[in-house]
Amino acid sequence: MAELIWLNDRVKLEDVREWIQSSVVNVKDVAGPKEIFRANDWGITARFRLFYEQGKEDIVCKIGFLPIFKSSPVIYKLLSESCPDNVPELLDWKYDKEQTWMLFTMFKGELVRDTKTMDSIVNTAKALAEIQVSVSEEIKTKEFDIPTIGIEKIPDLYRSILNDIKDKYIAVWKRESVSLSEQFNLPLEEVKELTDLPLIESYLPLIEEWSEGLSYREYPNSIYHIDLHTNNAISQFDGNILIFDWEEATISHPFFSLEKLLGDARQFDEVGSTRIKSTTGLSYTPSELVIREAYLKEIPWYTFDERQRDFDIARCLAPIQYIYLSTYFLNQSGWVKEAPSLIAFDMLKTLKRWKEMPI
Repeated sequence: MAELIWLNDRVKLEDVREWIQSSVVNVKDVAGPKEIFRANDWGITARFRLFYEQGKEDIVCKIGFLPIFKSSPVIYKLLSESCPDNVPELLDWKYDKEQTWMLFTMFKGELVRDTKTMDSIVNTAKALAEIQVSVSEEIKTKEFDIPTIGIEKIPDLYRSILNDIKDKYIAVWKRESVSLSEQFNLPLEEVKELTDLPLIESYLPLIEEWSEGLSYREYPNSIYHIDLHTNNAISQFDGNILIFDWEEATISHPFFSLEKLLGDARQFDEVGSTRIKSTTGLSYTPSELVIREAYLKEIPWYTFDERQRDFDIARCLAPIQYIYLSTYFLNQSGWVKEAPSLIAFDMLKTLKRWKEMPI
């Protein structure tokens, strides 16, 4: 793997060092970056070393290049007030033109991915639930300038996606259906469903029905982590789980965040294990059910059986918000050419899920 380098054409290293030194009290000098964790089209994350009169310490600087990250400091402010033990500590931040600069205390532990244990994924799901319950209480009494997408907006998001499919994607999907079939290792007939516009449009009434049903339940809004997987959480030495990479989070339905963590759990299923249907008809692998149950047991709203049913409905709606936000991100990051393939993959998973739900 190629060594990452500082993107000096996007952000001058000397400016970053000067800002770090001015942000932390009693710092005599700043060295680094000692390690670059990420450097790409949308941002850079690196570890710097601070030197004091006596002693030294490392901190993390994270700079987002896109306007979408403007709410990131407010997100971390909300999280630090709600659940400080489970999220990185934000030390300072500033806006620099279109960029968002943030400083975090260095945290230690083992990536949940690297633990290679089911228990770590279970504990991550529990930690997410605890965070969401705390955040839901915090936003009842305080206002935070964070993008909010209520469950009632999901049908409109799907209409927006349908317009993109008609205007931008369907011609590409028709032309590249064989290539997509090979790329995703799926039958060609299944991939061709992407180009069946009447089929895709036919789900809108169901989406409206599911959204209305969940709105009636009146679950409190909470934090939605759009990219929660085992590479965005660490197991600390005391067993605590710390979840990071919240920069694109929104306020939305709490049940939307578990999607990628369920996918990570599937590695622990035995080869050939049978998928199990829930009471709604939605199917899960044995490992997915373990994660779902562990998460829902930490959620206090309604009965456990009601939560299971509502979680399944939320899983049918969650991909809509994910695809909508992903499109927004891809446009800002300049990955427009990659969008048809990426959206196709998410739509195929979503269509398969919708077919399992009774009409």
